[in-house]
Amino acid sequence: MIEAGIVPEELKGLTLYETNERLLKLWSELVGAWKNAFPGIDIVAEVKAAHAWEVANPKRRKVDKARFLQNWMAMAQDSHGGKIIGGKNKSTEYDFGGE
Repeated sequence: MIEAGIVPEELKGLTLYETNERLLKLWSELVGAWKNAFPGIDIVAEVKAAHAWEVANPKRRKVDKARFLQNWMAMAQDSHGGKIIGGKNKSTEYDFGGE
């Protein structure tokens, strides 16, 4: 749990997220869960991409940022086909590609 007023490095500059109290409170727990659940993606890069999407689509912005980001991570993992992007796969269980 992050103390009130403290913004994690990953969220600095992401205006829609760095001011969301619920997201800040859950941040450490969420990141840990996402790293375990979605080993094939770069969590920080995906958070930045999700933020950019929300900025570009103001009429479609989400109220529950934690839930939105959870769904975003699942979609990102699925779209990469289980492959590790930008790093080494520590487990071959997630290499679903047929290449």
